[in-house]
Amino acid sequence: MWKFSHCLLSISGAVAFSLSSCAVIISTNGSTVKLVKLTPANPTIVVGGVQQFVLNATLGNGLITQPSSALVLWATSDPGVAVINAQGLATSIQAGTATITGTYGGISGSTTLTVTAPDLVQLRVNGSADRLEVTFLEGRQTFLYVAHSASDSIMIYRGDPTGGEERLQGVVSVIPGHQPGWLAIDPSGRFLYVANHGSGDISVFSIDRSSGRLADVPGSPFATGSSQWSVAVSPGGRFLSSTGLTTGSAMKFRIDPGTGMLIEAK
Repeated sequence: MWKFSHCLLSISGAVAFSLSSCAVIISTNGSTVKLVKLTPANPTIVVGGVQQFVLNATLGNGLITQPSSALVLWATSDPGVAVINAQGLATSIQAGTATITGTYGGISGSTTLTVTAPDLVQLRVNGSADRLEVTFLEGRQTFLYVAHSASDSIMIYRGDPTGGEERLQGVVSVIPGHQPGWLAIDPSGRFLYVANHGSGDISVFSIDRSSGRLADVPGSPFATGSSQWSVAVSPGGRFLSSTGLTTGSAMKFRIDPGTGMLIEAK
């Protein structure tokens, strides 16, 4: 259990500030939902396990919010593999894959849930666009990665297995990237991918699984040719897809399995 001090804001109108440690309730006053994405993207869980999904809605003004579950319609493509309740909690039934879809404001987003045997699952991931909680199952180590847009950095916290306060483990900069806003992790837990909203590029870090610390991957941040808003790693970890906010168009990159570097897929 992460014991961050959260604040709750009710914001009306078109202007709002992103607070990485605050839950925000949005009254959009006509601001349209531009993009819907689910996190974590393409997770893998064991048979009989559960996975909490979060719907991240990007509004027309660029604000990302996680709407109340009462406003989200959840669905699964194969209830024989996994079912999902009204709060976005999926429960696996048998091995296979199911497409999980969340709909908000008339816009839908989907991701793939893979259900497999326990010995094939290396990590457990939960969280929203700008904060991911990652548990490495072999060592029972839990870390929280938080994008801090104002300081152009990623903050790393270590979880306390006894349920006590989390501990700041380190801070890593995305500069020359700016305003990190969307995080994704590959299925092996070796690499963290960050969409930098201010600069439109993608930072890549290797993860030390014992300490949770991050190190720059050579060539990071990677230019995309257009401003990219969200990132997601494919279930097999071979590809990264990113979506632009203004265009809604998707780009696909191959992931170098040894280094985590991105190579645009032609």
